[in-house]
Amino acid sequence: MLLHGARYFHDDAFPLAVHRVAVGEPVAMHGHDFHELVITVRGSASHCIERGDEQCSRRLAPGDVFVLAPNERHAYDEPKGLEVVNCLFRPSCLDARMDELVAIDGLHDLLVVEPLCRHKPGGERLRLAPASRRSVVAECEALELELQQTASGYRSVAINRFMTVLILLARDWVQAGPGQRAALDGQHAAVADAIALIEAQHGTELRLEDIAREAHLSPHYLSQLFHQQTGQSPWDYLTQVRIERAKDLLRTTDRSITEIAFAVGFNDSSYFARVFKTREGQTPLKWRKGC
Repeated sequence: MLLHGARYFHDDAFPLAVHRVAVGEPVAMHGHDFHELVITVRGSASHCIERGDEQCSRRLAPGDVFVLAPNERHAYDEPKGLEVVNCLFRPSCLDARMDELVAIDGLHDLLVVEPLCRHKPGGERLRLAPASRRSVVAECEALELELQQTASGYRSVAINRFMTVLILLARDWVQAGPGQRAALDGQHAAVADAIALIEAQHGTELRLEDIAREAHLSPHYLSQLFHQQTGQSPWDYLTQVRIERAKDLLRTTDRSITEIAFAVGFNDSSYFARVFKTREGQTPLKWRKGC
């Protein structure tokens, strides 16, 4: 099956579109006649990509980013709470900014080299940390709104938004470094499922045993595998997700510190404040005043 841009682009002379999609059922193998930049917002799934006679399969986790070219086909299987942002585009929409694009460190690797090498052993890919993912997704949502409203000058604003998305991703690609990117290749599916569960249920009284049960592993083995493939323990990652969510609530709501602590999964506001200060260098209240 081939999906055509005419179905998604409001104006074929401006081939750029953004869609946030909840994938509740398996998606059959299909291709596109345009490029697709995919950011995994939450959840997990088995993702298969075909190019000619080559095929590769990986378990997606929150933050995974990949680009699909028109000569590739892909499918999702066994989705678990999967939600993605799809940026659909043809390179022609960026023609006027091409000189800027080629000068951005990491962008060529992300858009061109990674797709060419993903079928080979040791191929690299990008996974955004929670804070970076939120920034990229927020920019994509602003881009989607701009394209929907089509106000005066929307094309210029939309291109600037899309350029910002690409620049943020390129920066993360460079900052991750080859070792961290390569470590994601061949990642155990259980780690992806564990990350997805942590992201989805960080506001509950989540225990290591609960995470291990979802991953179908013993708590000890999951901890070893998780640390080996992410550099963090499951508990450290859970704490990171909770603190990033707390920062969102501190910035965007007037809820009390205690309310926020309980909302993100801490059952003691004093302990939440200590953890927050250890990680951010200041108390939640001071952080809120300065943001």
